[in-house]
Amino acid sequence: MRTLGEAMDVYLSSSRFRRLAARTQRDYQKAILRLRGAFGHLPPAAWRPAAGYAYLETQQGSVQANRDLSVLANVMQVCVRSGVVERNLVREVEKNREQARERYVTDAELAAFLIHCNPKLTAWIGLKMLTGLRQGQMRALRVSDWRDDALWGPKAKGGRTLVFHGPGLAEAVDEVLRTHHGEQFRSVYLLCTRQGNQYTADGFRAIWQRAMRKHVDAGGQRFTEHDLRAKVASDSESLHLAQARMGHQTPNTTSRVYRRGPQVVTVLSRPEEGNKQEV
Repeated sequence: MRTLGEAMDVYLSSSRFRRLAARTQRDYQKAILRLRGAFGHLPPAAWRPAAGYAYLETQQGSVQANRDLSVLANVMQVCVRSGVVERNLVREVEKNREQARERYVTDAELAAFLIHCNPKLTAWIGLKMLTGLRQGQMRALRVSDWRDDALWGPKAKGGRTLVFHGPGLAEAVDEVLRTHHGEQFRSVYLLCTRQGNQYTADGFRAIWQRAMRKHVDAGGQRFTEHDLRAKVASDSESLHLAQARMGHQTPNTTSRVYRRGPQVVTVLSRPEEGNKQEV
């Protein structure tokens, strides 16, 4: 690998890249197109952190620039494993500071939005609000994942399989089956299109945006489908339960990104005047 451009080609053909989700692969491919223009001509050993900082400065505060450097770090790791360089200097670059999204969807907002949703989207949201699964995980659910009164979700990013059970889950799944399948199973996918196909990211986005436009036209405030995942984490009884539902390996991401809205705190309990103890 004489240049980083060649290293990028090796990374794109690697098993590590092929194991990524389809949408992630597309995002990484777009990032690599941008990275080729900036660094593709450089020998891996010639890359220095100063080049990374210069890249960040051209898009100061940009989340995209941060993501691009994360992809470049994956590419540089290919060079490390091949012995082309000894250290992955990309990982030593301090990235642009990112402001965590703070949008919290209230119960009243969600109820107002549901008025504009068709029955299939309403059923989707009903299941989403119990599990907090990512959109991609929701789209990947299969009918066979519902067994023994438990929903076996796709593996979380940490590699752990989430198994959901509890009050209301059976009713939510029944509603999904009724609205998405009818009287007989039309697909292996739990949530499926009218033709029985798996929802694509673009296809679901179109359905969501149609309902959201009606919600906004009626005076509501816009929010994303991913904000509902954050609502599940925020409404969880504790950080520990929120972390479990999100499938995170540590509570840091759960607390920093997904626990939104006001934190309810009990006031300090003070003794009554007559019960004060003298010191």
